[in-house]
Amino acid sequence: MIEQTTPSRGITRTGGDDAVAFTSGPAGAPFSAGVVHAWLAADRKQPLVATGISMGAVAAAAMRRVYEELEHVDEDHLEVKRWRWFQRYHQVVTENPFAPLWKALPDPVDFFAETPPVQDPSIALDLAEDPTYAYLLQSSEDARRHFYLLVRLGGWLGTLPVRVSSIATAIVMYVRTKEGYGRSFATSISLVMQLTVILAGLWIHAVFQPKLMSERQFSGTDQRSGRRPLFGWGVYLLVLLLPPLLVVVPFVFSHFAILGLYHALGKQHPERFLGPASIWVSACTIVSIGIVINRVIARVFPRYSMQEKGQSEKRSAAATSIIEAISANLGIAQGLLHPFEIQRSLFNLFIKGAPDYVKNGPAQDAVKALFVCAALQETEQISLKETCKVVDALTAALAAPGVLPPQKVAVKDVNAVDGPPVDLDFYDVIDGAAVRNNPIPAFFHWCRSADLGLLQRLERPMDRACSLHVVYSVPTGFDGSIAKSGSIDCPDIVDSAFIALRLAKRRDTRQEVRQANTVSRLESIRRHVSKAPTYTTQQGPNSMFTIFADEIAPREDIDFGNDLAPDSLKLRTTVADGCRGSLETLYYKEIRSLLVPQKEKTISCAMLLTKIAPRRKHAIRNSPGLPAVCQHCTRVLEYRLPKSPEAPQDGILQTYGGQSKPTPKELSEELPQLAAFRPKVIFLGSGGVFRGAFHIGVVAAMKLVESRISPIMMTSGSCRSTCLSACSKESVSNPTSRCSMTH
Repeated sequence: MIEQTTPSRGITRTGGDDAVAFTSGPAGAPFSAGVVHAWLAADRKQPLVATGISMGAVAAAAMRRVYEELEHVDEDHLEVKRWRWFQRYHQVVTENPFAPLWKALPDPVDFFAETPPVQDPSIALDLAEDPTYAYLLQSSEDARRHFYLLVRLGGWLGTLPVRVSSIATAIVMYVRTKEGYGRSFATSISLVMQLTVILAGLWIHAVFQPKLMSERQFSGTDQRSGRRPLFGWGVYLLVLLLPPLLVVVPFVFSHFAILGLYHALGKQHPERFLGPASIWVSACTIVSIGIVINRVIARVFPRYSMQEKGQSEKRSAAATSIIEAISANLGIAQGLLHPFEIQRSLFNLFIKGAPDYVKNGPAQDAVKALFVCAALQETEQISLKETCKVVDALTAALAAPGVLPPQKVAVKDVNAVDGPPVDLDFYDVIDGAAVRNNPIPAFFHWCRSADLGLLQRLERPMDRACSLHVVYSVPTGFDGSIAKSGSIDCPDIVDSAFIALRLAKRRDTRQEVRQANTVSRLESIRRHVSKAPTYTTQQGPNSMFTIFADEIAPREDIDFGNDLAPDSLKLRTTVADGCRGSLETLYYKEIRSLLVPQKEKTISCAMLLTKIAPRRKHAIRNSPGLPAVCQHCTRVLEYRLPKSPEAPQDGILQTYGGQSKPTPKELSEELPQLAAFRPKVIFLGSGGVFRGAFHIGVVAAMKLVESRISPIMMTSGSCRSTCLSACSKESVSNPTSRCSMTH
């Protein structure tokens, strides 16, 4: 038996007493797997906490899982335990990672089937390994029914007698009518004609193609019995009877109205009048139908109706009930896909074939896995306790709104949240990325109620290393000076949108890292000045901690090739990049000590691991890590001094509007209001077009204050220029203040 630690022989392990935070994003899944590989290859001590959000939650669970086997004392060889489960994890991440989602969607050949999909007998055999997951058997039956409903819906839409050109023309005519350009009368007539064609096609198809199906083919609740149309009997009868009534009622009303008018005029032989009057009857009928259709659209889709501005855009209760009935009968009321395929993949990865000490739940000394999610009943992030089953917790963490339905999680399985206690038994939990892209706020919130001894091990004085390693899925900056960065082609509107999303993800996470380090630095200074203990001795809702964070990020944007079907080779390369980036960040001091002075800037990966992982010195001769990872790696580590998150990107010219960077003296002369030792007021406006009106109101309030608050500096982004210019002009008119404006 190989011992886990051998202090008597002088063998030590690096790391320990730290935490890892994995951010969101599908692109971060292989990179995070590389981070886990780096921990194993370096033979680091297990982290105290592994937290993750969205796809990062899977990486946090993987971090706990690999150390459960590695730290368990048994007769297996140390290297076998190190890589046994990680190989399965690596295979899942790098070989079609989106397979569970594609399995939940029908293939083109499925739309030609008239019978439901066959039951998979292997599901019951797999679930027999752990009876606590027996409820997934009913979930598989629900998924089979949901899959069949999607097939029937796809078949119904595929034979819909409505042209795409009609829908496109209706959209164009609607926009023209709303914007008020072009010939309004001709545009309105064209819009009405296209809507009539579309609605007539929908009505005919819904009446004559009900797509009857039998619920008796599926086992489940008592409601599933008998045959029904695809959209349900209530919706079908409404569609069947309502349009004829819309035609008959206006026609009959117009007919009798004209007859009554004829008799009122004292005319005889009304039958002679019916022929010429039929034209008027038809015209009145068409106008009446148009009015009714417009009112129906105003009730169902008020935002897109031809109603006057300022009117309510809320749906009526009847329209909401109809939409809910249709979505409920189609099984898409809460999400497009059923989560069973994801549950099954997670079960096969974490539970199937697992030893008993894993199935029985994490041990007391195991890595604390903190899965961060969002609850529909809360406005901030929540974190799940370890009492929540790993499959259920990860399914909730991956429940992307609109794609997967919210997952029911018992309140007792959720860590304490701020605010008054909720009178609920369950939370509706979704992907935490709906609130934030990183789990850092939830991690610090959890620290306020965590074990005090564990928390003290995470804290560091200001002059020691960081204990919170934040793993990004996007680069944190250009590697080097941006003056040497290559040019890019002019992006189109789609590329610009994706680039903006990546920038926002990096900005949000980096801002959280900056805030964590700033608060930790201030708390460390406060403790030093007030002669308080170096570590936290008492926790509370407003406690602050000295937990400093660093960043592990890819050097370049992660490219999958095809985002819907990622290239397996690129995924494996990304895993290797994650491992290499982690080692360069965690062991930059050791890399520097191994460099040959003034000759080389890189070292081999094996050289570093031989120094920091003496227990693996014999295994490193063959491969520094798992061969499936190392064969896609350069096996070369570069010395890179970690960059402070607060430091600006290399190459940025801080000229403050001038032609060159000013000296401190010139800067104080240019901005005396900032250099003066007195209280300062700075106005910071967030971006966004529609926030401008709110900002103008804030500026007006500042002017109305008795002391006439005049900010000395105003900064903002996006469309705040007009607001800032107005306020800056007002401030300049105040002789006691001078306002600087930055955008």
